[in-house]
Amino acid sequence: MAYLASNPKVSHVVGIDIIKQAAEEFAEDHPTLSLKEFQPSESCDATSSNSIFHGDDITIIVGDLFNLLQMESDERSKYVTLGSTVSTEYDGSTSYLFDSIYDRASMVAINPSLRNDYATYMGDILRPGGVMLLVTIDRRKVTNDASKSDGPP
Repeated sequence: MAYLASNPKVSHVVGIDIIKQAAEEFAEDHPTLSLKEFQPSESCDATSSNSIFHGDDITIIVGDLFNLLQMESDERSKYVTLGSTVSTEYDGSTSYLFDSIYDRASMVAINPSLRNDYATYMGDILRPGGVMLLVTIDRRKVTNDASKSDGPP
């Protein structure tokens, strides 16, 4: 994420993690991004987020991915951009769609019963022609039957 946020060809990076410590450590490890923590406003309350880290061309949301994805696109847009100069216009409507999505291990951590919903939401927020890089593991090769079906690992 730090590389992308520092790349002049990338307008804004959005990350989400359910673990606040991960966001705190990322902010500490990348001081040049000027990430500062603040509490979400009431208009952002629908995500049940504990905090947001916002910096130079980057936002990290601490909260449940599904809560964010279930928001209406105009509300999600306000939440994700947090007053930055990122344009939310697309095809004449206000909908926050991403040009690309990089998923490092979310799919494997999601309960299998929610994976179809996750895939649908990713399709909904990915701009037509956008790309997604999904990094995951094949849990079918583990020996413990519970590990094959339960999430997260």
